[in-house]
Amino acid sequence: ALLAVYGWSVGTRYLINDDYQTLYTAWLQSIGKVPGRDYYLTSYYLLVDLLAPLFKVAKETWFPVYASRVVMLAVLGGNLVLLVRLARRLFNDNSPWLVPVVLLSSTTMLHRGLDIRPDLITNLFWLAILLVLESPSGLAPRLVLLAGAMLVLVILNRFKGALILPLVLVLQGHDLWLMGPSGWRRAPRAAAMITRRLP
Repeated sequence: ALLAVYGWSVGTRYLINDDYQTLYTAWLQSIGKVPGRDYYLTSYYLLVDLLAPLFKVAKETWFPVYASRVVMLAVLGGNLVLLVRLARRLFNDNSPWLVPVVLLSSTTMLHRGLDIRPDLITNLFWLAILLVLESPSGLAPRLVLLAGAMLVLVILNRFKGALILPLVLVLQGHDLWLMGPSGWRRAPRAAAMITRRLP
């Protein structure tokens, strides 16, 4: 039933100021306008670059609005999948079943879940980073590089997304502390291996 509500909202929900701002900026980019020269841009969103091509597919139609909402619905679905996997890894096999119901039925998500904003994308990347860090081989060089690449995407998508980084570092340090001396030895070893692979 909740999935039907969100599917229905793709074609029927109202436009809010955030939707208008993102879509209007994407349209300006699609017609070749340059931020900082042709219009004022308070902060950069990666989402705008992703949505700009939609305005070239069907000009002067509502297609970009509906397509953008479908994109946000897909991002919301990705968040759900990662949340379920993270809950299963951190808690038990029963807790993941509660995640979709609690998230999708919350007032915040019902009213603002499909807003065309960068926040859901930022959340998607952070959940993926947490999954990498909480994996049994979380400090393997390839996974650390993957987490670093996703952190770059978080900052590109919206620089405020990096504000959670200190908390993540504290939690990761706590995990290493619980692992004892073996955990602290793994961190510099992984960093050294990554450094050797960089050009």
